[in-house]
Amino acid sequence: MPTPVAVLLALAVAQSGPAPEPPERPAEAPQATAPRAEKAPPAEAPEVETPAPPAPRGLGAQPEAAPRPAGASRAPSPRPKPASSGSSLSPSPSPSASTSASRPGPPAPGAPTPERVRVAAAARRFAEALLSRRAAAVAALCAQNFSFDGRLAAGAEQVRARWEEVLAARDGVEDALLDLSVLSAAEAQARLGKPPKRLAALLTPSAWVAVADVSGHALLIVFARQGDGFVATAIHG
Repeated sequence: MPTPVAVLLALAVAQSGPAPEPPERPAEAPQATAPRAEKAPPAEAPEVETPAPPAPRGLGAQPEAAPRPAGASRAPSPRPKPASSGSSLSPSPSPSASTSASRPGPPAPGAPTPERVRVAAAARRFAEALLSRRAAAVAALCAQNFSFDGRLAAGAEQVRARWEEVLAARDGVEDALLDLSVLSAAEAQARLGKPPKRLAALLTPSAWVAVADVSGHALLIVFARQGDGFVATAIHG
């Protein structure tokens, strides 16, 4: 017969029953995540050829051609045409042109030259002696043969005597030199026209003509070279 203690233990065990198992934790639902968009691979940039820095060129080097764009077709280079024997791109200067450029041209009409200056000085001395009525001084500035308006005086004595007559006829007349210019023979013919016959033979290419305005009256005095100076050979007016 079981003891009271065993009975109590058996009742206690029967009432308590098996120990309850802990409740199971509900399974966690997976978190909804938005689908990640796949990144597209980066587009590869077209390779661009980086031109190398130009090398230093000398003064006489030819310039480098510019790089052609990709895909551009190369234009055919024109073939040089053979130069014809009768033509040239840059005509060479003619010898006469270079010679004339380096050689000074003739002086302009009326330009002061050493010869013109000397003739002008001789003409002024002649005009001053004429206006002061000094026949001997005028005759000393004349050639041995002198033409008085076509009338020829031969020799120094005849020239002096003729001047004394001319100046004596104008005694008491006050004359003044208003203007005096010197022209070469070519300039005198271009400005005054064809000379009269009595002066034509004296107007050689080397002759000079002094145009004097004496109190409103024009006098033409022809000068020619004699030695190192110039002497008067004729007067007209």
